[in-house]
Amino acid sequence: MKKKSGTRIAEEQFKAVQKRAVNALAEKEKSLTERAELKANLRARRIAKEAADKKAAAIIAQKKLAKKRKKT
Repeated sequence: MKKKSGTRIAEEQFKAVQKRAVNALAEKEKSLTERAELKANLRARRIAKEAADKKAAAIIAQKKLAKKRKKT
């Protein structure tokens, strides 16, 4: 069995480190993308809720106004 040269070992270690770095970068990008999607989803829900609240408030105001008009 041949012994590996120091250069060969160093190259293999370097390739392994590069592979781990690429995988770590991919995981980080995936995590950032997921977080951005979550934020966008939450923002959309908040905006929809605010719109629904405004619509409900407008309906309540219209009903109160209609009641006042009936009394007078």
